[in-house]
Amino acid sequence: MKKYDIAIVGITGLPSEYGGFETLCDNLCKYLSKKYSILVFCSTDKNHKLKTKEYKFGDRFFIPIKANGINSIPYEIISLVIAIFKSDKIFICGLASCITIPFLKIVFRKKVFFTHIDGLEHRREKWNFLAKIYLSISRSLALKYSDYIILDNKELNKYIKGKKRF
Repeated sequence: MKKYDIAIVGITGLPSEYGGFETLCDNLCKYLSKKYSILVFCSTDKNHKLKTKEYKFGDRFFIPIKANGINSIPYEIISLVIAIFKSDKIFICGLASCITIPFLKIVFRKKVFFTHIDGLEHRREKWNFLAKIYLSISRSLALKYSDYIILDNKELNKYIKGKKRF
């Protein structure tokens, strides 16, 4: 089994055709692939131009689940669990799988988690009450158990600094 330097989970896939996380990861792969081997998890539901494992800046691993809405939770958790066995460094985009980080940190102590928590997902109107609770808990666990938190917004940074980490 090939071991990768970095695994990326939490996006619909590459090439970027959906949103900001995909564009970010496409650019990360472009620059990091000069020095590291990269594995990106992709949804087979996404209309990929080429459904091949190899991608111009790394390899892709396809998960046969839609990567959006409520389906993002099992899609991202499955991706994260598989990524644990394929790499020691995991870059997580978003919060859907972060609820599993504490357990994974106990079982796989040497794994390094980089988590880009995106924004205040738990406050978005598109989510119902239960989804907002899930996202809030997942965000708190990501803040406490991730090795590195990535923020791309000064206001979000202020908000996160003001929150207790359990």
